[in-house]
Amino acid sequence: MAACHLRSISLPSRTHPLTATTEEQLHKLEASQSLSMSHKLSGLKNLFVDDLLQLPMAQHTFSHERQGQCVENAMSGSLEILDSCDSARDFSSQMKGCAQELKLLE
Repeated sequence: MAACHLRSISLPSRTHPLTATTEEQLHKLEASQSLSMSHKLSGLKNLFVDDLLQLPMAQHTFSHERQGQCVENAMSGSLEILDSCDSARDFSSQMKGCAQELKLLE
């Protein structure tokens, strides 16, 4: 009889505390007819900046994006160094050629 391996996905049993607060604030903004559109947009911006960006998943995502950006910057810098080395090698080769021509003219 073949062994069967089963995996279960463990999902959180309850939501993050900020999620409930965020949903509550969204409902308040949505239901409020007395607020102007600019006040609603301002409230939405504050909600996004103050609450949503503080969620662990958002922080985790930003961390990975920053790491990816650092790797990309390092690779770009490495390519620039390789290009500089290639240019220096070409220049050195040209200088050798010039030096050899000068020796032949003597």
